[in-house]
Amino acid sequence: MHEKYSLKNNERWKNATSDPGAPPKEDFFGPISSDPNCMKLAPDVKVTFVGNEEQVIEMEEVLRNSTFLGLNAKSRHYFYKRKRQVPVLFQICNKNAAFLIDLVALANNAVLDKVLTSLFENE
Repeated sequence: MHEKYSLKNNERWKNATSDPGAPPKEDFFGPISSDPNCMKLAPDVKVTFVGNEEQVIEMEEVLRNSTFLGLNAKSRHYFYKRKRQVPVLFQICNKNAAFLIDLVALANNAVLDKVLTSLFENE
């Protein structure tokens, strides 16, 4: 491995692990910003990763009676002309909870299909 890319010499790795007692400078997603212009989630918003049917059902219970829902989807980017880009992460939230749904783990899942359909039905 090239020395520049080894964990031993990686600055991001050093920043994340240099002082176990200090607040982290980085998390799994990269640098933690203290910039006041960056949007931060309210402290009472619970973020949950959804990767199995049990978590899908729990998500439905939390979101069922929400007046408003926020949505976002992320796809895996391919650099091939004919490769179809499909969503791999679906994000859905209300004012108190955010759910990050792993669409790869839950591909063609009947429970997820039923729950999302029920959340978006017009009663």
